[in-house]
Amino acid sequence: MDKTPAEETEKYIPKVGDTLFVSLYGFRPFLTTITELNSKNSHGWVMFSGTRNDKVDKFILKEATFYPDVPTDTKFMFLVVGLNDDYHTMSEDWFFDIEEAVKFSESKTDDLDYQVTVERTNRKD
Repeated sequence: MDKTPAEETEKYIPKVGDTLFVSLYGFRPFLTTITELNSKNSHGWVMFSGTRNDKVDKFILKEATFYPDVPTDTKFMFLVVGLNDDYHTMSEDWFFDIEEAVKFSESKTDDLDYQVTVERTNRKD
């Protein structure tokens, strides 16, 4: 496996009304409903509005990775963490399929120790 799900879906742009998982800046994905697209902020960035923790907020579109193929009722996601010898986190990648997460961690050839953890998708951040 050469790419993470985030790398494979980074070009996807949702439509207003879509409910799907999104990751911002590569951090933990969350379920959102898109309420607005293409509004620019004062810096000229294309923005989108979506729900997060029952509130509507604005996010930078280019920093978002959408997961349109993941069912909205998905209960778990899987975090693959690469740790160095001092147990410092050197990489993090999110998956919605345990087999993909394990294959990804097994495919790595660097000197990091890879661990797969399970998280609930409905956790409030």
